[in-house]
Amino acid sequence: MPDRELGGYVTSVAMGGGGPSIREIAIILSPAAGTAEQNIEQTFTVPGLLANDRIAYCQPTTGAVSAGGTSAGITIGVARVSAISVAAIPFINTCTSAAGPTGSMTYVFGVASARVIP
Repeated sequence: MPDRELGGYVTSVAMGGGGPSIREIAIILSPAAGTAEQNIEQTFTVPGLLANDRIAYCQPTTGAVSAGGTSAGITIGVARVSAISVAAIPFINTCTSAAGPTGSMTYVFGVASARVIP
């Protein structure tokens, strides 16, 4: 089993059939801390992403999910696919001191794809 910190699957769920697919990929990530009042985009390996996929949402499974953040003063921006199997996630630190998202937390990606999953 691959190391989940480096991009191994926790779960992946998809709707089968013809046409575009919408699926969820859950993976454990450990984002780095940023300096005060800074917006940093970090990249993570997310197996199964294709270059033409779109990330509809990216949320941690715990923490301030409804606010889109992972810890006090940290907000998640709009995630995107930057390359095959690579997601770029912006973390916005609104604190006046250095802070970072909680480490080793499961993030769920909602992925829209034009490929057909049997």
